[in-house]
Amino acid sequence: MQTPPALKKGDKVAIVAPASAVKAEYIESAAEAIRRRGYEPVVFPHAGGRIAGNYSGTIEERSEDFTAALADPAVRAVLCARGGYGTVHLLPDLKPKLITADPKWIVGFSDISALHALALSCGVKSLHGPMAKDLDSECGNLVFAAMESGAQPRYKIERGSDALPANRDGVGRGMLLGGNMAVLGALCGTPLDIYAMAQEQDTILFIEDIAEPVYKVERMLYQIYLAGGFNTVTGLIVGRFTEYEHAEGEHPMERMIADFLERHDLTDFPVVYGFPLGHIADNHPLMEGERITLIVEGGKTTLYHIADQD
Repeated sequence: MQTPPALKKGDKVAIVAPASAVKAEYIESAAEAIRRRGYEPVVFPHAGGRIAGNYSGTIEERSEDFTAALADPAVRAVLCARGGYGTVHLLPDLKPKLITADPKWIVGFSDISALHALALSCGVKSLHGPMAKDLDSECGNLVFAAMESGAQPRYKIERGSDALPANRDGVGRGMLLGGNMAVLGALCGTPLDIYAMAQEQDTILFIEDIAEPVYKVERMLYQIYLAGGFNTVTGLIVGRFTEYEHAEGEHPMERMIADFLERHDLTDFPVVYGFPLGHIADNHPLMEGERITLIVEGGKTTLYHIADQD
């Protein structure tokens, strides 16, 4: 995997909106956060510009902005301002050489998981993490720290809630990949299928979603399982599943996931539940394509770059 060059003071950071429309105040807040870190924000025309329906622009306008950001040698990172829906529109026209010719950091989550899958397929690392709304935050600072160091931030996180299933203790080492389950599930069977990519090496998988009922997430777990996506998993990070409802008598999301793993004898790797990532303000960045060590012990989680242990 290629690591994009580390950010240096004065570098340009593009703000683009490849999917849904974004509030102007979020763009302004993100631009100010970029300036305070010593970088030059470059707001592309359709990030907070003319709105086309629910999108930040037409497919052609959004594609033009994103392609121009990738092609500009002065731009060293591309912040996706918002997810929502619409990133898939850009995928047919995004050629791998745009990603590989001059690797730069791609930052975002949710619908942006499709762009992370594209970067992974090209052998380039990217950052699953906060977008424009939450860039001016402690987790936003972690995004900059990751881009400046070129390494996954090291986390030591206490267990969040006694209502969650018990974490499964253990140590896992492998390539970190994952994201929004609905978006990644829709890419199964395509060249951007990360669960197929996962079978090529040991993998630390992370998952999250929003407004998906329990049964749909279970169906997506079966999709991963039947496709062989768990075959090389050496650790599982279960992020936050938010804004969902479960039927009367149905287990909550995390309990369903725990039961699924037990039912299918997926019991030989560590699992952490309630990790702070996903559609929450405390959305800790994870570096897609980075080789990391995941340690779960006594209800606590330690996550760091694999080289730290060597």
